[in-house]
Amino acid sequence: MELISNKSIFIFLFFSSILSFSTTTSATSEVPSELDLKFFLPDSPSPSPAVQASHPTFSSFNITTFIAMHFPKVPTSSIHSSLENICSVTQNPKMCVTLLASHVTQPVTPLTSLQAVIKTLDVLVKDASFVAMDVHKDPSTPLKLKKSLEMSMEQYWRASNSIGHASAAFSSHDIEEVKSMLVVAVTNFGFADEAFYKHGLKKSPMNDINEFLIQFAEFGIDISSNLTKNY
Repeated sequence: MELISNKSIFIFLFFSSILSFSTTTSATSEVPSELDLKFFLPDSPSPSPAVQASHPTFSSFNITTFIAMHFPKVPTSSIHSSLENICSVTQNPKMCVTLLASHVTQPVTPLTSLQAVIKTLDVLVKDASFVAMDVHKDPSTPLKLKKSLEMSMEQYWRASNSIGHASAAFSSHDIEEVKSMLVVAVTNFGFADEAFYKHGLKKSPMNDINEFLIQFAEFGIDISSNLTKNY
């Protein structure tokens, strides 16, 4: 299933012209020197216990299992009808409903749905980084792959930082800024994939998870875009 939409490609190309893949002077002081989970949001949940216990390798990593860990199935009869209308503005309404159903709080509104995207995306990025970090620490991981993972994890940190800004903007009712920060996060996910190609690898082993992160973030972009039109 091809998850990266034309809009994602446009976003990536647009931001690649203004964002350097290497660290800028202003960001250098912010990027952590140690590759550990301490550089993520202090108030965000720890990596999912299931992810922590799995000790994944890229050969055993399964995106379906990763998604199932974070999105428990909700019976169709229990899904609020408003969620279908909210997700209708996204590029994949059916998947949007399925994923958000287990995370959106009552009352089910565009705002609570957007908040669910922001909070859940923060956890997803942290767990994606945990997967990459676990493999990075494996002594059998080739050096070229380790270097790629380091650059990829830096991009996850940047994405987490952008999501933190999106959360703050949401609290301030600045939906336009929320949208902008989610767009930046999408760009970070694209750069996380590019890290592997920059080191001469033919395929990014994190491709499936990055594509999923992009699509999930785009749900928030679409919902926030619709909110700015109507409020």
